[in-house]
Amino acid sequence: MTRLTASLAGAEFKLALASADTRCCTAMRHLTAIPRLATWFAAIAATFAAAPAVAHARVSRPSKARHHRRSPSRPALINPNDPSTWPAGFNPNDPSTYPPITHTATPSELRRLLAPNPAHHYASMNSLLDPAFPCRGARQLRPIFIAAAQSFQLRWQILAGIAEIETRDGCDLTTSSAGAVGWTQFVPATWHEWGMDADGDGIADPNDAVDAIFSAARYLRSSGAPGNYYRAIFAYNHADWYVREVLSAAGRYH
Repeated sequence: MTRLTASLAGAEFKLALASADTRCCTAMRHLTAIPRLATWFAAIAATFAAAPAVAHARVSRPSKARHHRRSPSRPALINPNDPSTWPAGFNPNDPSTYPPITHTATPSELRRLLAPNPAHHYASMNSLLDPAFPCRGARQLRPIFIAAAQSFQLRWQILAGIAEIETRDGCDLTTSSAGAVGWTQFVPATWHEWGMDADGDGIADPNDAVDAIFSAARYLRSSGAPGNYYRAIFAYNHADWYVREVLSAAGRYH
């Protein structure tokens, strides 16, 4: 029994040696084949390199012309309180010397803007006007008054009078006892109906002078101006004394 076990163990050992020898020989054959493969690949590369360049040229499709909508450029910022920003011939007290407004409401935009805002949506246009700073006086607001008045076919002095009476040109932007807010003191319900985004930033903000003044012009136009300024201003604030004060203030602007 012991001899039989030893014989079987010897046979298994011989088989293992033979298998190992076979694997070793196969590996050696693979190693000797590597130089031949390298030579073969080199020959293929040389063949492609010698071929004419046109054979490898990929004919691309004619490219289609792309038409991009060019965004209108914002006019240079003019600060009426800083003479270094004034262009030649500019006079802050003479509206005729102001640069032309880049964009005012077109007739089609005006028809759209004279309808109240739909629920949860504010009307918008891009006047390309720069924002104003609170309590810097009416001179810096004059371009906004003029652009808004031109858009809604009003007298810009009326808008100046409202801004002066309501917040002293942005010096008093606190919420009123009636809940009115912003540069031109809109109550929230009226703002939701007639407020607009006028500077193209995607937000209708009563605390933004451009949005507020354009919204005031929009509301006045929808309330009867320019045909009847008294009625339009009375609709803005139901008080005769208020109408008289606005008209008086407007008369001080030329």
